[in-house]
Amino acid sequence: MRALFLLAVLALGACGLKPVDLAVMPQGTYGPGVDVDEGAIATAEATLGPATPPQTEIGRLALALASVEYLAGEYSAGGRWGLLNPLVQAEMMMARDEIRTALAVAPQATSQQVVDSLLAVSHATGADEQRAALAGPFFTLGAEPTRARLQAMPPLPLTRGAMVYVSHHLFDDSDLP
Repeated sequence: MRALFLLAVLALGACGLKPVDLAVMPQGTYGPGVDVDEGAIATAEATLGPATPPQTEIGRLALALASVEYLAGEYSAGGRWGLLNPLVQAEMMMARDEIRTALAVAPQATSQQVVDSLLAVSHATGADEQRAALAGPFFTLGAEPTRARLQAMPPLPLTRGAMVYVSHHLFDDSDLP
């Protein structure tokens, strides 16, 4: 009887869980034949990691930010990354939140909308196309102020820390917590 009660409580608790907001990153985003997850990790780490210069070209930065948005969902959804350290998952969700705050992303924006907009910025050939990619309702500051924010991105310490943590847990066998 007690086991049945606990099972019912767990089932009811699971009903309140919020599903992970996932985005799909198109094949080929990081080059022909490059695994999307591996490309996202490499791009985010190279652009947002500890060895990153303070100023990065807007297109490259937008691709790295889209990569973090995508990876945060992927790491938290299980599947391929189901056995990943839960602290890595939490760090990436905090990085996603930090980036969304820095860019003033609307709370109702889905991960896919954010990824699609940032990918469009990364593919844009000039400032006008970048502004057009940022003109949707997902960026509450508006297109030009959001573009200006990308040009002079504020420090993202949680994101930088998350990329160090991800790199360590995926590619290093030492015992960093």
